[in-house]
Amino acid sequence: MCWFDKHSLTSQTQIFHCQSSILWECVHRKSGQRYCVKVFDRSRLGSVQQKEAVEREIDFLQNAQGDVGIVQVLDVIDEPKKVYLIMERMTGGNLLSK
Repeated sequence: MCWFDKHSLTSQTQIFHCQSSILWECVHRKSGQRYCVKVFDRSRLGSVQQKEAVEREIDFLQNAQGDVGIVQVLDVIDEPKKVYLIMERMTGGNLLSK
């Protein structure tokens, strides 16, 4: 199943971006609930280390579910060209700017 079957972007404005991923706000089509989606573009993951770092990030977040202070992962959709990490939407700004 494609991630667009369940979710849609709320705007074309990126919340955050880095070399290997972009964070967007999205909405679940059925419930209307707002979430964030971190999109990893496989074409930007050139090295084995970058690919492993993405796998470690996803594994860490999935294994830490329920821990205080850890964003909750709702879904991981793995497609041939991209990986979509659907997470709870956090408000209050960028943690690094605090």
